[in-house]
Parts: sequence; C-alpha cells; structure tokens
Amino acid sequence: MPSFSFRIKSKEDKQVSIYVSFRPADSSPVFSRTGLSIHPDQWSASKKRAKTNSPHAVNLNTVLSDLESFLSEQLNFDQHSGVEINNSWLKKTIERFNNKV
Repeated sequence: MPSFSFRIKSKEDKQVSIYVSFRPADSSPVFSRTGLSIHPDQWSASKKRAKTNSPHAVNLNTVLSDLESFLSEQLNFDQHSGVEINNSWLKKTIERFNNKV
C-alpha cells in the first residue's frame, strides 16, 4: 500500500493549498489539492503536517489524518475492483471526502 504525503507548493505570505500525493503500484505519481489551506509559516515540511501551535492546526492535522485513512480505504477497494488510479480518481475521491459529490 502506498504512503500518502501532504505538502504545500508555495512560500507566499498568504493561505496556500495543501496537496496530497502518492505513487500507486506500477504507476506514475498521483497528486491533487486537498481542498484545505494553511499559511506557510504554520506548515512543517519535515513532518508534512501543520505545526501544532494552535487549536486550528491540531484540527487541521486531524482532518488530514482522516483524509489519509479515507483515501487508503478507497484505494484498496477501487484497486481490487479494477478502477484506474490516476489524478482524476484522486480528485473525485477527495471531493467525496469533502462531501462535494
């Protein structure tokens, strides 16, 4: 099972998107925005999570962990069902997690 990695792509002095990525077996890397954002000063690149210096950051880390679990469960189910795992799959799965579909 691949491991999921969260990151931000910008150091601008404003809220920026958090991305998730992973590499499915025998495939190229897959990545998408999570629909969540954070200020770069509040992000730990080494831990790949929000710095836990505020209640908001602790809550954000909980949401990221929940998203990781959801993606892992969906990936396991969909791979066994023969669904193609790609950027589109990841985006739709994140939208389901965020109750947008």
